[in-house]
Amino acid sequence: MAQFSQNPSSVVALIALLGASACHKTDAVAPTPKASAASTSAASAEPVTDAIPDPSIKVAVTTELNKDKKLNQSGISVVVADGIVQLTGKVDNVLSKDRSTRIAEAVRGVRSVSNRLVISPVVRADQDIQRDVRKALLYNAATAKMPIQVAVKGGVVSLTGTVASWQEQQLAERIADGVRGVRMTENTLSRVSKAKRVDNAIADDVKSRLAWDVLVEHDPVAVAVKDSEVSLSGAVGSAAERSRAERDAWVDGVGKVDVSALQVRWWDRPDKNLRAFAAKSDNDIAAAIKEAAFYDPRVKSFNLNPSVVNGVATLTGTVDTLKAKMAAEALAQNTVGVAAVKNELVARTQEPIPDRDLETHLKDALIFDPITEAHEIFVTVKNGNVKLTGTVGTFFESAEASTSRAAWLESRRSTTS
Repeated sequence: MAQFSQNPSSVVALIALLGASACHKTDAVAPTPKASAASTSAASAEPVTDAIPDPSIKVAVTTELNKDKKLNQSGISVVVADGIVQLTGKVDNVLSKDRSTRIAEAVRGVRSVSNRLVISPVVRADQDIQRDVRKALLYNAATAKMPIQVAVKGGVVSLTGTVASWQEQQLAERIADGVRGVRMTENTLSRVSKAKRVDNAIADDVKSRLAWDVLVEHDPVAVAVKDSEVSLSGAVGSAAERSRAERDAWVDGVGKVDVSALQVRWWDRPDKNLRAFAAKSDNDIAAAIKEAAFYDPRVKSFNLNPSVVNGVATLTGTVDTLKAKMAAEALAQNTVGVAAVKNELVARTQEPIPDRDLETHLKDALIFDPITEAHEIFVTVKNGNVKLTGTVGTFFESAEASTSRAAWLESRRSTTS
């Protein structure tokens, strides 16, 4: 994306923004069992002008992988040919594989990413993985009430049942991927059938989502819809931007998204994001934030009330978890016209969880998380306040324990470590 092109170190910030709103996999069709461990983003067939040399791209991708503190990249090798990045080697969890794709996609000059990393997780019994995936889905407020069945064979998780949207499918898969010992997740969740929407209404919603997303830059992406199938065409500034546009296209009524005609043309994009601070009325910005919340299952069911004055968005209302609060702030930050966000959401559960139960939930989360080594992390809870002590082997393990896991758990008021 163009505003990151002059400063490769800004890729880390971009990954944070993309990851905060994602709860995703970038499949071009509704989730189905994965045929192989390799995942490849669509490549542009158009000749590249003023191409960045492949060795330079390799250095940039390797540098970004190396300095990402939430990724254990020691087993990743990078090969670049004609701007197409191939990642090979081994990682010990699915989330690291997915994160490596997003990091590589955000580097200037990358046209697509072929992720051939092999997952070599900690060996665990299938029944233990099944139990922990069920717990992970139950502990997450957004998936707790979804009728999802979990089966595991040889470390491969199979999710079946029904959910309300593509976004919920992706969230459930990501939660399963985040359990220790999972080799991959076969997502066969189906969506509840709704009244068929006319193609024009779907196209209008997709155009609106793209127009308000600050991470889809510069030129309007062309949208065509036929029989509930969305086709995107035009040009974007990076592989990451193309993935973002694809996710935006999954609005109500969509059965498939095709981005094969959406070209990565970073070399002729404007130097600045022409829409990041486009003139928008405060009321329209507030409405756009509300619409974005509708498509994020982490915050959809909560009482989110955005108001905007001179581009400053203030979020008020009540949510059940700190994770929902952070997700709401991220989607507001990613809305065109927002200059700053004041997050005044209150994270408060309807029925507080007793300290003993909260401590048990957190210990469970640390045990089945693929990054943390729970046997060296000690948990105490008093009056809803969580304290983590002990030792960890790496910075990213500490960050995962104190931030990701604590924020992921439900019904807490503060966390210290």
